[in-house]
Amino acid sequence: MVETTIILILTALPLMGSPGPATLSVAAAGSAFGLRRSLGYAAGVMMGTATVLLLIATGITGIVLTGPASSRVL
Repeated sequence: MVETTIILILTALPLMGSPGPATLSVAAAGSAFGLRRSLGYAAGVMMGTATVLLLIATGITGIVLTGPASSRVL
């Protein structure tokens, strides 16, 4: 279980740090409205991304714990 959690974290870190639509929208908000006014938006994007990652991770963990054979498929 610990090994799979470590693998999940090692996989998620580069994905979370890679540029994508969220990064571009935060940059656009910063340039359009300024740093101070877009900090709330940036915080919301980060919290939303972390929430989605957590929900996906717990869902996949639930599937693997329910049927260990399904881990081969995943």
